[in-house]
Amino acid sequence: MSFNLQIMSGAPPFANTVDNALFPIVSRGLRPLKPNDDDDNIQRTFDESLWNLTVECWSQTPKDRPIAAAVASRLAELRTKKPSAIHDVSYFRTSRILAA
Repeated sequence: MSFNLQIMSGAPPFANTVDNALFPIVSRGLRPLKPNDDDDNIQRTFDESLWNLTVECWSQTPKDRPIAAAVASRLAELRTKKPSAIHDVSYFRTSRILAA
């Protein structure tokens, strides 16, 4: 779900971190912070349910991470309950992340 953070925030996770520093950071269980909605660089607001799913996918313990089918199911459910939380694919086609 790191792509989720990248699409929503406009920058990859740990964008300001040197590549060789990432492994120690992630190994210690540190994860990116939720993007601040007040930041002018944020393209879309993170729905709390979507953010919680993203955090679950980053669990330090692999068995605690949801399987792909569960992620797909929760995304579909979220799209039904809160359409604004999951944006239409057309948005991603125009995203500066995918356009780069």
